[in-house]
Amino acid sequence: MVKGGWRSLTFSHRIDPDKEFCVYEVAGGKCNDLTCKRQHFRQIGLSDDEILVELGSVMEGDTEAIKSSYRDGLRELITNMRARKVNDFETVAAEISRYRSRFFDDPTRVVRLTKG
Repeated sequence: MVKGGWRSLTFSHRIDPDKEFCVYEVAGGKCNDLTCKRQHFRQIGLSDDEILVELGSVMEGDTEAIKSSYRDGLRELITNMRARKVNDFETVAAEISRYRSRFFDDPTRVVRLTKG
């Protein structure tokens, strides 16, 4: 796991690769310009809920059958966690990640690294 865990900006962010960061913030300051059109560090992080939605919304697979099987298993996992009243962010994120790793039979495949 990377420093910051699921909340790390390495994996969980809303960084726009086509937009520059504010030069004041990159230099270590804080931008107070309300008209600044560049990205700011305070705007790129995701909330815990947004991270869980992202983890739970990825439907990967080479075929519709694989995607459907993944979705069904994920739905079952989430239903089971709800029944057990599991709502702790770290636990839910870890469970989804473990499911993903088991489903693809790849211990390194715990998060989706590309969008689309």
